[in-house]
Amino acid sequence: MQKANKNMHIAHIVFAFYPYMNLGGVPRSVFDLTRAQGNRYRLTVITNKIEEFRKQPLGNMDVIYLKNLSRKMIYKYQFYTPLISGSLISAIKSADVLHFHGHRNLLNDLVVLINRFFDKPYIITTHGTLLNYESKKGLKELYDRTIGNTFLNNAKYIIAHSEIEKKEIIRSYPDLRDVLVIPNGIFVSDLKERTDLRNFYEKYRISFNKRILLFIGKITRRKGLEVCLDAFRKIDRDDLQLVIAGEIIGYDINRKFKNLPNVKYIGHLDIEDKLNAISAAEIVLYPTVYEAFGYVPFESILLDRPCIVGDDFGTSEHLSPVVPELVISYGDSIELADLIVRLMKDSHFRNSLVKRGKGYILDNYSMESVVEAYDRIYRRVRYEI
Repeated sequence: MQKANKNMHIAHIVFAFYPYMNLGGVPRSVFDLTRAQGNRYRLTVITNKIEEFRKQPLGNMDVIYLKNLSRKMIYKYQFYTPLISGSLISAIKSADVLHFHGHRNLLNDLVVLINRFFDKPYIITTHGTLLNYESKKGLKELYDRTIGNTFLNNAKYIIAHSEIEKKEIIRSYPDLRDVLVIPNGIFVSDLKERTDLRNFYEKYRISFNKRILLFIGKITRRKGLEVCLDAFRKIDRDDLQLVIAGEIIGYDINRKFKNLPNVKYIGHLDIEDKLNAISAAEIVLYPTVYEAFGYVPFESILLDRPCIVGDDFGTSEHLSPVVPELVISYGDSIELADLIVRLMKDSHFRNSLVKRGKGYILDNYSMESVVEAYDRIYRRVRYEI
């Protein structure tokens, strides 16, 4: 393990950060990484101020929350319009390495614009945002041609979360030089099974008398909720309920299951209730597509709950070598229904998968290994070795 280098100043740039943890996996990933980096470096996080809150000290890191030109654009379109500040300029000027998280946002563009005066080296962790696979494809192509490609090409390293994502990035951006793979890390100490869940059941008015299938995640078209609903219809058991949790992004969730009994949407959950929900579930469902690295399957298995994932992209790449039985063909509701029924009937099968997956995750996805991997990159970039 490398010694701490408190003389090295790392500036993380991310569109949202603590306390805005409901805005997907990127803020969570960066928060965990900076928390794990601890006292190893001088740390600054540059992010957007989304709403008023009482700022709290976060260890040794300095967090710069930039005011936005329009909060309405944030709430309505998730479009951030950060404003320049003296603290932002000072942070970039004093940084040794800039570490961007995500692609195609004005915060990155503002930092890159200021960095023209200081020429600080930078790396980009993509978090699955480079590939143009979801909404607004035309705008993304225009952005890449005018701004984005230059930003990518000038990076010292591009960090993907899986080999599949790396291959897709190289295929889509053949001019990129150094694309590496570093998965997200897991704070195992946070994942202690919850045994007293009465308050959780009462808070969300969930039936005590029915077994729980849990779908959890930011709810967008690619997350596979409709596949879960179709599978649930096929199973058709009175002792089973489907609980849906997550932030809704451009999705009419009520129209999807308004006439379906035993389905309950409980909204976005904070991290504590998220772990409560997983602990209350018998099986967790995560049949998404284009997921670079989803936390939910890893958290579920570490909490002794099997999690079914789709076979397309990074999450399945990480799990299929050790628990291929939990990987289904993306969009196949019949396969999903059959696997749910088997897991419910066969406790030995269910427990053996969880045991196998748990050992693999503990051995391969510790936060310590991720911090060490980034440390090697920072040193390479800072000292040009």
